[in-house]
Amino acid sequence: MSARPTFRATVTTLAAAAILVGGANLATYAASGHPLILGHSNAATGTTSLKNLGRGPALNLNSAKSSPPLVVNSSKMVKNLNANQVGGFTAAQLSPAIATYRLGTSGGTLSNDQHLFQINAPKGNVEFTMTGLWTSDNSADTMQCLIIDKGLLTSTSDITKVYAVTSKSSTSTDEPVINQTGFAHFPRGAKLIFGCITTGDAGVVTLAHPITFTFQNVNQQFKHGSSITIGPRSPIRALTGR
Repeated sequence: MSARPTFRATVTTLAAAAILVGGANLATYAASGHPLILGHSNAATGTTSLKNLGRGPALNLNSAKSSPPLVVNSSKMVKNLNANQVGGFTAAQLSPAIATYRLGTSGGTLSNDQHLFQINAPKGNVEFTMTGLWTSDNSADTMQCLIIDKGLLTSTSDITKVYAVTSKSSTSTDEPVINQTGFAHFPRGAKLIFGCITTGDAGVVTLAHPITFTFQNVNQQFKHGSSITIGPRSPIRALTGR
């Protein structure tokens, strides 16, 4: 006569069976139609959607600072995915606005006078340019264009307040071309004065192209090399051996 299994033995057998079945199907349990299992790979044959019917984001991902909160395996464009940084740079840094100031018009004239602007200095690292082309039939005509800190008006010997200056006469060997570019980090709260001053006999000069000043923020990193001495010979002979 066979003995009837006890209640304890029955429970133990069922528990062991559940562990075996659960363990065998753990990798495939979180497939289509089943809940997600945290800490394990999950698979589905369709798109998984998450909708928040309340307030706040539908999904909040947190990870260690050294790890990305999300990883994808495709380079396809994700519709409506916005980011406030790309490669560590903001949109304003990647495509910064350019402030442009124009003096005169193409084919127009400038009188012998001061033609100046005053602005609050842009913040951050700035690339500035001043370009233009003018003509005159009088050899005495001269145009001087500059970008300075307004503080130079009271500290006339402080050349650190001069950022750009060029002076051309109508008989300059490179023709009266205004073309200068530079970089600066202007002091906080500084005011800039820039423009051109024309002088000469005729009273006016003609602009082939307007004198244009631009200011653009840039992601500039300054690097410094080390100095060397190449000897008493001329630099060109020392480098070329000629």
